[in-house]
Amino acid sequence: MVLVVSIQPGKGHSVDIHSNSTTSERNITSVDTILNLIKNMFPPNLYQTTSSTETTGSVTEVVQTTNILGLVVASITIGIALAKLGEEVMMTITTWVISLSPIGVMFFGGL
Repeated sequence: MVLVVSIQPGKGHSVDIHSNSTTSERNITSVDTILNLIKNMFPPNLYQTTSSTETTGSVTEVVQTTNILGLVVASITIGIALAKLGEEVMMTITTWVISLSPIGVMFFGGL
């Protein structure tokens, strides 16, 4: 609370939700919505998934948001693949994570 009161995020920034800026209205059908869902479930690039989401419709556009659905599907897929490899591989990866976590905490604390 102290941080929010001292920084005052959003102060001096106003957004007019009633204005129609240069965005044009387009008809978005249920087919477009389903295609967006499927397209975002299987991202072509995991690094790009953390920073952008593609939407289809009459025009394909890239929105600068995190593609959470793509990250979840990729994480589940990687988890299943690692589980199929066996317990020894999982223990090796767990040991790596435990060994490297102090370095990660150090860098996180430095932010």
